[in-house]
Amino acid sequence: MKHMAKKILQHRLVLSAEVSRGFAALPEALKTAGPAWTNHAAVLYKANDLRFEQHELPEEIARGHVRVAVRAVGICASDVHFLKKGRIGSAVVRQPMVIGHESAGEVAAVGPEVEGLQVGDRVALEPGVPCWHNSYSRAGKYNLDPDIRFFATPPVHGSLARYIDHPWDFCFRLPSNVSYEEGAMVEPLSNGIQACRRGDVKPGKSVAILGAGPMGLNALACAKAHGAARVVITDVREDNLPTAVKLGAWKALHTPIGDPGSDPLASAA
Repeated sequence: MKHMAKKILQHRLVLSAEVSRGFAALPEALKTAGPAWTNHAAVLYKANDLRFEQHELPEEIARGHVRVAVRAVGICASDVHFLKKGRIGSAVVRQPMVIGHESAGEVAAVGPEVEGLQVGDRVALEPGVPCWHNSYSRAGKYNLDPDIRFFATPPVHGSLARYIDHPWDFCFRLPSNVSYEEGAMVEPLSNGIQACRRGDVKPGKSVAILGAGPMGLNALACAKAHGAARVVITDVREDNLPTAVKLGAWKALHTPIGDPGSDPLASAA
């Protein structure tokens, strides 16, 4: 799986070039750490209005929370969509919001009543925190909580920042052989794992995946790890397909938009 992760990371982090260029253009004063808890964050005000800003964090950390020094953040298509459009469906950026939700970092400080984590621990962050009081959470399906507070979903701030405070039990310690960049991919990887579980993927099964972007490649890697015999993956962008082949797709098919002709999935059957 590790060689697969590296290929997916290369594919995923291409979109971060725009953010990297923006950071490189910052005044030197904003790139340094400054006082103890000076935070820098990428704040979206509205469509095409992303600003790198600085603010001070309180010394006190909330009960049950840790302060994480963020080391890597993936750039999700949702971040790009919010940047370009200012909204995704009913989720509208109406006030300044820090973007980013795929993240990993190092525990920099620990609040009261924290168990199992200490300063220096390397962690991946689960971005959605439920209310814990509704029937979904009580049934163990807190990911379906309609009141969940999810990073970078308006009005909740995200994690593209120097520091972020987060509940300790939604921070997962990374093994020493997993990089921060790979740790940031744990959240998108979980989608592929869940899809394979829901689809009962197991040795000998065939799987079709629509889309060979980072999420599709995650699903491909997970399907192969679950033992799928044949994985067919499609994409409207032909340049996405070579990476899918390198990751073990049995067939990687170009399905251009607006082509009502032959059915490539049928020909791959």
